[in-house]
Amino acid sequence: MEQNNFFYSIIIPHYNIPILLRRCLSSIPKREDLQIIVVDDNSSQESKLQLEELEKEYNYVEFVYSEKNGGGGRARNIGLLYAKGKYILFADADDFFNYCIHDILEEYIEETCDVVFFNASYVDTDSYLQTTRRTTHDSAMKAYQKTKNINCLLYMSGEPWCKLVRRNMVEKNHIRFDETPKHNDTRFSYLVGYFSETYKVDERALYCLADRKASVSKKKSDDINELKINIFGKKNRFLADHGIHLFDNIMLDPFRYYFKMHDYNHLSKCYSVAAFFGFNKWFILRKLLIQSVIYRKDKIVKIWGFIKRKDYE
Repeated sequence: MEQNNFFYSIIIPHYNIPILLRRCLSSIPKREDLQIIVVDDNSSQESKLQLEELEKEYNYVEFVYSEKNGGGGRARNIGLLYAKGKYILFADADDFFNYCIHDILEEYIEETCDVVFFNASYVDTDSYLQTTRRTTHDSAMKAYQKTKNINCLLYMSGEPWCKLVRRNMVEKNHIRFDETPKHNDTRFSYLVGYFSETYKVDERALYCLADRKASVSKKKSDDINELKINIFGKKNRFLADHGIHLFDNIMLDPFRYYFKMHDYNHLSKCYSVAAFFGFNKWFILRKLLIQSVIYRKDKIVKIWGFIKRKDYE
């Protein structure tokens, strides 16, 4: 079948987890209208040898090998260069699709919307028992189900999977992933939401996130905290500038952490980063106080005490 006849393209970034990649690939049906692209992010030689075996087993899958390690965002951007389908789906190599993908790919073969949102299930990668871990997509889907406000999904679902995205819309608006060590999918997701003129919501759990301890999403450090404020500061600035009345509270996470640790040096650095995007210290503190009242996760007295510190001015 000619490549320009693909209706779907699934892009899967991979790095050093060929066994889990096999599980992911085995969950995807073989169809003539479906292009599957695996982008290896310069795995170890041992992993590449296992990938060679996977290439033989899944000879209908396109394997692309990056010459340098650039993270999941860069790998997905490479995959977009090879995508030929009218619609794009994304998957992480350590996750997999639920069986309803067979029905969904058949039912959406004549789709014309810019984006279709689906649900997800969550299991432990080893035991396959249901896990308590949740994602921004899960929170956004629950908010949509409660309010029927589509903006919850368009702007607050930060992961690329669980979305059937029209490729022409992505290309027309030059939407790409950030090539950062974490949260590289945030900007891609809210730009897809912003430029999508038509959409649908299908509440079936198309995708299964397999929770594992070594996941990149669980990495934490001072650099990651600063990166988080950069990425979500840019996102919240975008939302404000475009009249979208939402605020992504993930931006507040580093502030909560450093308050808890009494680390005022890093707090000051965080405020400097936030100020670059137009969010001054009083705006952040007000947000933190509001969230403390709502969720009771922070001790308000700590925040108020920090406000009154003489060296804070």
